[in-house]
Amino acid sequence: MEKDNVEGIPRLSALLDSNDSFCMYRRFGDEGARILLAKEIELDQLVQELRRLDKDDEASSGLDYRLHTAEYKDTWDPTQKNLLDKIEVKLDKYCEIKVDLYLKSIIAE
Repeated sequence: MEKDNVEGIPRLSALLDSNDSFCMYRRFGDEGARILLAKEIELDQLVQELRRLDKDDEASSGLDYRLHTAEYKDTWDPTQKNLLDKIEVKLDKYCEIKVDLYLKSIIAE
């Protein structure tokens, strides 16, 4: 099968794919952990911003409704919803990377 591929990386990749015992790849564990830490810092900053917003909303009789419902209406102030949307995107990416790194560590064992 390798001979069907031209010499160089195409043939090497076919060889590596031809047998499970040949499939050894670098995990980039340190780099993955570093990316994960950066994502945690980004998420923490957004969470701190959400907590500040919650305290401000608690002190404001006009915005305290945001503390008692997950509902959102287009006529309402979008600050909390926009912040939660940002957190959701960052959290999804964080979890995706975390699961990916975990699975790679299991495979490496």
